[in-house]
Amino acid sequence: MAAAPPANVRSTAGLILSDSPWMGADDPLGFDRHAEKLVGMVLASRESAPFTVSIEGGWGTGKSTLMRRMQQRFEPTAGRKRPKRDRNVRTVWFNAWSTPQDAVPEALVRVLLDELSPRLLRRIARRRRLIRGLRLASTVASGALGFGGIADSIWNRVAHDPKALNELGDLVNDAMREWLKGRERKGGGLVVVFIDDLDRCTASAIMKTFESIKVHLNAPGIVFVVGWDTDMVTRAVGADIGTDDRLPQRYVEKIVQLGFRIPKPSDEQLEGLTDALMERARLDDEVFDDTHRDLLARATGGNPRQIKRLINRFILLDDPDEQLEGIDPSLLTAVRLYLVVLHASYDELYRELAKVEVGAIHENPLVEFSDYLRGRTAARNHMPGDVIDILRARGIPFDESESAPDLFALLEASLSSVYPALAVDADLTALIEAMTPDEMEALWRYAHSSAAEEIEGYEVFAGDGSGSMAATKMGAPPIGAPAYRAAEPVVPGTRVVWIDDHPKKADHAVLPQGVRLTTAVDLDDARRELTRAGGAAVLVSDMRREDDDDAGLVDLEAIRTESLHDGPVVFYTSRPTSGQVDRAAELGADVATNASELNKLLQLHLAEYASPSGSTSEFAS
Repeated sequence: MAAAPPANVRSTAGLILSDSPWMGADDPLGFDRHAEKLVGMVLASRESAPFTVSIEGGWGTGKSTLMRRMQQRFEPTAGRKRPKRDRNVRTVWFNAWSTPQDAVPEALVRVLLDELSPRLLRRIARRRRLIRGLRLASTVASGALGFGGIADSIWNRVAHDPKALNELGDLVNDAMREWLKGRERKGGGLVVVFIDDLDRCTASAIMKTFESIKVHLNAPGIVFVVGWDTDMVTRAVGADIGTDDRLPQRYVEKIVQLGFRIPKPSDEQLEGLTDALMERARLDDEVFDDTHRDLLARATGGNPRQIKRLINRFILLDDPDEQLEGIDPSLLTAVRLYLVVLHASYDELYRELAKVEVGAIHENPLVEFSDYLRGRTAARNHMPGDVIDILRARGIPFDESESAPDLFALLEASLSSVYPALAVDADLTALIEAMTPDEMEALWRYAHSSAAEEIEGYEVFAGDGSGSMAATKMGAPPIGAPAYRAAEPVVPGTRVVWIDDHPKKADHAVLPQGVRLTTAVDLDDARRELTRAGGAAVLVSDMRREDDDDAGLVDLEAIRTESLHDGPVVFYTSRPTSGQVDRAAELGADVATNASELNKLLQLHLAEYASPSGSTSEFAS
């Protein structure tokens, strides 16, 4: 009997979904139809072999599932009635990504050779004198090598002899011809080699695999079925032969004779897939209703892997007994789902939620973004009255005689600088527009509750608003780690002046080694430091101080007017408005919202300062 879980371990009704190919009897995405057609085409075209079929689609769209279902139809165990000549088919599954990258071509050749009779390989190897001059010759002649030994020995021979490597293609050709000849009475033979995850390999491994297919394994009776993301493979080919014109595409066309792109699932197929996944995860209709299922499909673009990942993340948060202050229990399912969707697919908005604590003096970023979307729509439709209503509610001064676009510009300047880019995503805007005010409030509160700490990347919610924790969530190393060190040499003693009324050592750790840091808490402090001999190579400043949102901008305007510093400036702030970003640009300053961005900008400016064309003594103490 299995031991009971510890008392302090919370159980959940849901089960984590794996990323394995979908091989059940159910076929929600209709892959069986595609597999049957592709297999039929391969079998009917066996006389044309060798040739290559590509199964193309983005990561997570089901390439491995389709290829496995094809393999299942080739195998005799599939239990399907086929003509005798279609039953004598051997299949090989080769995962390129799980193979050491420098050994992918070798492993592919060995896998294919292992499908042939050792006796046949010995005979061909002796005939072609491929193993002459080695101690192995007598071993092969005596037939002492086993099933895999002969294939290994042949590869070991050709791997150390360029001339023998050139003969490998001839050996495979001879071997396949004899293998096929021995199956003429049975209707002929066919070897179908499935190559999965090639697009995840290094560019070098991809190119060498293509070379093996066309040079060493281009033999009768062999068909390759290769799964890949077209963009990833084209990029890898371009890195090797150049990206000019259509060279990468033409190169791939030389490899592939038939390409099949996995179609985007229909609404009905997505509904069936979601239902099947819910059943496997043991989430019933009481947990996920039709609205939640629609949200799941819409937020993932119908990508099966992403749907699985969001369900898994939801299960991590799901607790039927959870009660949170200020959140209606009936909203918890929707709130959890919204949170995992934002976390997985809309990182910028997710971080906006993380940066703004729940409180009377702060506004919910979801409400802000919703106002932005409504104002944007009103401006496009030339409806100034609707924009005025939003401006008035937000307490933003305006002139009623201005046009709707000009009024919207006032609104945009007052809101986060990330909103314009987010508004381009139609799926995200539909997601926000579908939220009720109660759901927005509940989601904001949930994002800052202890319950949200169970989600992957929860540390972003522990941030202090400086942006450093956001960088960790984005996948950057912890502040102060080697990845934050300057890629270019820094002149020892190079001075950086940092203005911040509440300086933090954790923020300063982003500075490259060799930099001399001087801090200032206000404009007067900064004046004293900047008028010292040597000035500063770079000026870093906060944006807000106390109750003044634009204090840093006002100070920089004074610094520029007084000619105290005409060099690079970087504002380090967590939530700049579009207006602040535009004003910073007018003053010749950059804006960084997290530690990673700040480090990159500092590296850029300090590298320019240290370059031969720059003065390396002007700002060094």
